[in-house]
Amino acid sequence: MVLSGHYHCTTKKISEIDDNGDGYPDRKVYQLLFDYQSLEEGGSGYIRLMHFNLKDKKIIFRIYSPSLDSYNSNTESFPLNEEEFQISFKDLGISCN
Repeated sequence: MVLSGHYHCTTKKISEIDDNGDGYPDRKVYQLLFDYQSLEEGGSGYIRLMHFNLKDKKIIFRIYSPSLDSYNSNTESFPLNEEEFQISFKDLGISCN
């Protein structure tokens, strides 16, 4: 994963990587941009939370503002599917038993 910020936006780009050169992607690289600093009061305290669910083998992404006690920015320019989503370990090429 690539985690980025400092550009007022929230988005993700997914690149497929062929590790062994057989012409088929073996894993995905997620490039995640998250920056709310242009919202009121310098971003209203929003942070991105990453919950690593080892049982279901996935990472759950959410945003949260402790200042507002809110899990949704309610900002039209930031779609909810860019604020809350999940990525499986398998997509990241991570295997765990």
